[in-house]
Amino acid sequence: MTSPRPVIIIVMLLCACHPKNVSEHHKEKENNTLLRYARGFRIAHNDSCTQITVLNDWQNGQPTSAHYYLCNSTALNNTLSVKVPAKKVICLSTSHIQMIEALHEHKSIIGVSNPMLVNSPETCRRIKNRLIQDVGSEANLDYETIISLQPDVVIGYGIEGENLGYITKLRQLGIPVIMNAEYLEPHPLGKAEWIIFFAMLFNKKDEATQIFDSIASRYNTLVKKVGQTKRKPGIITGLPFKSKWWVPGGKSYLAKMIEDAGGNYLWKDNPSSGSFTVSFEELLSRSSEADIWINCGDAHSMDEILNSDSRLNLLKAYKTAQVYNNNARVNSHGGNDFWESGILYPDRILADLIAIFHAEYLPGHTLYYYKKLQ
Repeated sequence: MTSPRPVIIIVMLLCACHPKNVSEHHKEKENNTLLRYARGFRIAHNDSCTQITVLNDWQNGQPTSAHYYLCNSTALNNTLSVKVPAKKVICLSTSHIQMIEALHEHKSIIGVSNPMLVNSPETCRRIKNRLIQDVGSEANLDYETIISLQPDVVIGYGIEGENLGYITKLRQLGIPVIMNAEYLEPHPLGKAEWIIFFAMLFNKKDEATQIFDSIASRYNTLVKKVGQTKRKPGIITGLPFKSKWWVPGGKSYLAKMIEDAGGNYLWKDNPSSGSFTVSFEELLSRSSEADIWINCGDAHSMDEILNSDSRLNLLKAYKTAQVYNNNARVNSHGGNDFWESGILYPDRILADLIAIFHAEYLPGHTLYYYKKLQ
């Protein structure tokens, strides 16, 4: 997405190396936007520009911070900044699409990576009508197409250091890149609050705040609904892969969802916010405590679960047919809406989990992202 026209570049700058004149300029009249749940970014305003700082934007990487300067004019022509509102955006994650659609800026999306994984009906329609182009995947971007689209910004995300190559390449081509780290948030509402990050690109912070406040209100109302329950069913998650069973840490996003839904996550005492492995023997020894099994890989049936390991029929939740998977909304290419719209709407996920763990609190609820495996 390089542009032959004059383009204002968004660049990720490490704290230690942003230009001096920029830092001095941004000392003037800074006003911070207060965020309620998100830990991964900060916003500071002054008369001419907004500074967005993204914290720790590499998964499993060394802590870093990246600074982006969003300006309504080109006044800072001796600095690296971006002119807003953005009109042409490329998204490298499906979760970005939902945030932008919620802000009614879907027409700004001109390119996406892996379009076959998209679930949004509106974006799928625009892809079919060639209003949105396929720009490849992060590992194999179509630079020629990106250049021809002349985007105002590419929104990427970091997974370890493997994406550094494409970021460097895009910036060498004069293409603006902003890195998003919403996926690292440990709180479900922290992920959703990144809609404010996206809103800054379109000068729509007030609209985003209203959207988020509504989501947070619905989520917290559901949490209070089950907050006093004394019965907390034991919950396990995952499916073995190459003889290893990966489970979320006790400080992870999913662990928090389970807690808020009134479940007893069996690894809640683990201090990790990421994932870790347990042996099948350890899992089996604790399975007597596991009343319900959720998020079990790509399985669509009980038979598919046994195909991964025939010993899984020994688990209590399997024996009692209390197995639910978060793949009720998966398209024909494997794109899962749980990881698309579910990032912005954790209240929908929470409602599903409450209905699974405590059906009496949500009588008549129809599962949205989840389905019971048969």
